[in-house]
Amino acid sequence: MDRKPTACVIAASDVPNDPRVRRQCDSLFDAGWDVIAVGVPGTDDPSCRWPVRVKSDAVPGATCRSGKRTFERLLQRFVGERTWGRLVSIRRRLGARPAMFFKLYLKPEYAESIYWSWPNIKQLNEAGAGVKADLYLANDWTALPIAARLAAESGGIYVYDSHEFATTEFAQRWQWRLIYRPIARYVEKRYIANAKVISAVSSGISDALEELYRLPTKPEVIRNAPQFSESRFRPTGDKIRLLYHGIVAPGRGLEEAIASVPLWREEYSFFIRGPGDEAYLESLRNQIRDMKLESRVTMLPPVPMIDLVAKAREFDVGFFALKGHSLQNEFVLPNKFFEYTMAGLALCVSDLREMTQLCHQYKHGVVFEGLEKETIASAVNGLTREVIDRMKRAAIAAAPQLCWGNESDRMLALYDEALAKNGAVLAK
Repeated sequence: MDRKPTACVIAASDVPNDPRVRRQCDSLFDAGWDVIAVGVPGTDDPSCRWPVRVKSDAVPGATCRSGKRTFERLLQRFVGERTWGRLVSIRRRLGARPAMFFKLYLKPEYAESIYWSWPNIKQLNEAGAGVKADLYLANDWTALPIAARLAAESGGIYVYDSHEFATTEFAQRWQWRLIYRPIARYVEKRYIANAKVISAVSSGISDALEELYRLPTKPEVIRNAPQFSESRFRPTGDKIRLLYHGIVAPGRGLEEAIASVPLWREEYSFFIRGPGDEAYLESLRNQIRDMKLESRVTMLPPVPMIDLVAKAREFDVGFFALKGHSLQNEFVLPNKFFEYTMAGLALCVSDLREMTQLCHQYKHGVVFEGLEKETIASAVNGLTREVIDRMKRAAIAAAPQLCWGNESDRMLALYDEALAKNGAVLAK
């Protein structure tokens, strides 16, 4: 190729504050690609060296095709007014008419109609409209059809990076299982096979995708590690500080962790840092006040993604708790696991397959089963200063191996190879 290749990186997220997506863009840019990111409205970060396209206009609701009103009237009579009212409420949240969800089970291809009707998908699709690129990188299943459509229009190729195991991501919620899972599975199944590169954040997700969709080759594993930055060993002091950083949201073991704090030894304190829904943040503040833990549990404001590792170095232990109620959670290998490691912290995390394997391999963390407050407290209290210091040294030793440089080299080689193959096909 005589000119620089162009990559369009698509994600239904606030790209400047999405660690994985931002690293993808930076690596492609540093490797000589022209990069255009397509995301949803969020942070306007002038430090981004590549443009981010978003569409912030209000998106009108979806409309169904001919015959929809007759079908809906019959359906309304069948399910009753109360159930219909609940379905209308779901419609407001999801951006599609209730009748479409019943059609989904009668005719699975309606999944695509529902997908394209969602307001956030319309925004993402409109933001990417007209972007010409050689390679379209879809982050998660929500971006996959958009990447495929743009690639077909431009003659480029698309690749797929699965951050989660989509079909079990929120399996604990019956509404999600009823409505979202069949859509996620249909969309992913339809478009994954034609992606020129398929990657996942952990070996478990890679294995699961290969089995679920009978893929001819196992998806590549490109982990969520940050760029390497050297951390110096800092001995643990009289006060031992545990940090949770990341999205502050339900289902991340934060209520259970706070409930366990009275069982911690007095020298331990807990810090929670990150963005979240204000109502949920206030519920955690109320829990802290009700339990009279203001001196031991502190809520901190979020910091920019690029500062996460540096700010984490002020603490001793990186904490993450998660229920193992789905394959998605069993396979989880989040950004924070590697950020804590890069910051030179000891780790205290849930006993979930992927995290446990790395903690055992690098000997830089302890794991605990379940989310009972006694279990969490036992794991925390077992982290003596001597143990923490030993794990801190192990984390510093592991950091050069668990860094984005190693992961991005593999990613870039895969994309270069895919682009070269497509060029050879076009030249024939």
